[in-house]
Amino acid sequence: MQTIVVSLPGCPTACWGIYGNEFSATPHLDRIAVDGIAFDSHFSDKPDAISARIAWRTGLGSSQVDLLDTLNASGVVTVLVRANREANDTPDFYAGWQKQFDARPNPDDATPTTALLQMLPQILDELKATSFLLWIECDAMLPPWFVPDGVFEVYVEDLIGETAPDEYIEAIIPWADPSPGWFDTDDFDSWDLLHRSFAAAVTGFDAQLGELFAMFRERNLHETAAWLVTSDYGYPLGERGYVGAHRPFLHEEFVHLPLIIQLPNAEHAGLRVSDITQPADIMPTILSLLKMQNAVGIEGRDLTAHWSGTPHEPRTHAISVCEIDGYGERAIRTADWTYLEPTGHADDDEPVREAMLFARPEDRWEANDVRSQFPDVTAQMQQLLSDHSPG
Repeated sequence: MQTIVVSLPGCPTACWGIYGNEFSATPHLDRIAVDGIAFDSHFSDKPDAISARIAWRTGLGSSQVDLLDTLNASGVVTVLVRANREANDTPDFYAGWQKQFDARPNPDDATPTTALLQMLPQILDELKATSFLLWIECDAMLPPWFVPDGVFEVYVEDLIGETAPDEYIEAIIPWADPSPGWFDTDDFDSWDLLHRSFAAAVTGFDAQLGELFAMFRERNLHETAAWLVTSDYGYPLGERGYVGAHRPFLHEEFVHLPLIIQLPNAEHAGLRVSDITQPADIMPTILSLLKMQNAVGIEGRDLTAHWSGTPHEPRTHAISVCEIDGYGERAIRTADWTYLEPTGHADDDEPVREAMLFARPEDRWEANDVRSQFPDVTAQMQQLLSDHSPG
């Protein structure tokens, strides 16, 4: 069996058509979802790159079982392709792979995936007769974004009308490198430019992913390999008055992650899983996809049970925790509720953030805090969070 993981740091669910996006075009990502199994409630436990990779490799087990150690000992070839910038490296994650390849973007490259697409055919051809785990990391969803001129023009042409001279459109410069920090939500023009720039970056990157997926199909890997496409954390774009990982506010745009699994020959295509899942589930799922005995004593759940008919106990909740620059927050999500609770506050001049309660799934974007209306539910969620929070 063969398994390919495409990891897209900073990619939120909100930019995929399959997850409800109607603004930015993502036909290639959406095709993967249509041909695969979409997990609708996949939430980060700790929304940062290092923690996600610990979960992916260990399943958050106390016995220190490691995915790569298990695969390497069983004759599965493990290959890591780094198509990310050095600033987004996670060195501990790079230890233990049998083969590693650097396909980092260069300043002169036409796209962020130019080096990756040039290098990948040889890698795939060498792997074709083996059982392997191929893990590809590409950070093109993190700024600075690559925003293709022609794509950006499509996203801004309605601002000045179809009959406007080309030079008017060309005068609008994409906001491709927003700095993490506070954002004025009343500045609609900046908001509009930021989101149109991101949409153009997403559509441009989706086209590059289309070339990647085409390489897989040309080598019949859609018939022999399972593909997983996921992320480690989202990237806030001003929804709460800040951009990037500026505060550890564990809202939808930061912790709700895409997870698509396409099985060989598109088996179970179109299946949607509403049960709550978390990054620790990736490890046991990969072991299962590679027909290997699963690890004991880990928190991760084998997601193949959702289509194999194997009895399984769904998660009742997802817990997320985060700390940034002295600010902290923890959150718990069930099928019906989201509860967020601050745990640290670094600056006396900044207003203290209150705990919040949101109804799921109606209030997906967590806009209406109903904590005062449901004191009993709030108390239950507080207790559940205290009972199950790490540490």
